Amino acid sequence: MKPVNSTNEQIAIARRLEKESRLSDAAVIYQKIFDKDPTDQQVIGRLLVMYRKLKEYKKELAVLDDAIAAYQHRQKDIRNKWIQSHPKAASAGKSMLRQLEKDGNALMGLGEGLLVDRWMKRRDFVTSRITGRKPKVVSKAGETKKDTVGKKKTGTDQRRRTDARNQQRERDNAAAARKLAAQEHKDRIARKKKEESQRKAAEAARHPSLFVIIIRYLVSLEEIDGAMQSHVAYLDRHFDNGDFLVAGRQVPRTGGIIIAQVKDRNTLEKIIKQDPFVKQKLASTDIIEFAASKVGKGLF
Repeated sequence: MKPVNSTNEQIAIARRLEKESRLSDAAVIYQKIFDKDPTDQQVIGRLLVMYRKLKEYKKELAVLDDAIAAYQHRQKDIRNKWIQSHPKAASAGKSMLRQLEKDGNALMGLGEGLLVDRWMKRRDFVTSRITGRKPKVVSKAGETKKDTVGKKKTGTDQRRRTDARNQQRERDNAAAARKLAAQEHKDRIARKKKEESQRKAAEAARHPSLFVIIIRYLVSLEEIDGAMQSHVAYLDRHFDNGDFLVAGRQVPRTGGIIIAQVKDRNTLEKIIKQDPFVKQKLASTDIIEFAASKVGKGLF
């Protein structure tokens, strides 16, 4: 398989898998891209949709947590760079910056701020779906010292849950990769079988199998001649169908010879059973199959 290098190529493959309703496989690809860049809005959006459709709400919650954390981290970096570039203005407006950071909007673009807000609302909804409890809404003005301590504990617990989710995600990705490899192996085997079947069919077309039917009379010629008319009608029918190529009497007249070209031996045996000579037990037959490796012009 040709290695996929660019993110756009990986996204294109994932979108194709979505159209084929292979949502789990598409999610694996999106997740790998997201793990490398948790701020890719397009990938975040598709990954959330995948987990939502698959009803894997814990994985959806993990993506929301990581995406929000990544944007908040980027927001903090932007703030620090601005302070370093504008030390005087930063010194004069530290209280304003602290308030902006407290509100969660420091130097974040309007579109990004609205996007993160939507993710936070979705996170609350997914959390309530998983736990079965509605999330508590507490105003920042009413926070107490106990609340702050609780937040620190919650943050530690959150980091532990995030680590556990990351480990589970790695296990899921490894399992998905093994599944894809196994499917590719099965596909390769199926392709080889199909190619081998086509090769044999082409070989058979170049060198068709022919059959020689040797008819041996078991009764007197008078009894044979009595059934000859129905035997000839039987021969004519299979000459018209293209089953028989040549037919005639043996010399001396102890039986007959037929050269046939049919799909396989089983088909020929069914045809021979319809011969009036065979049905009336007037003659026995032997079948010899051979591969025609050389034929005269115009014979086939």
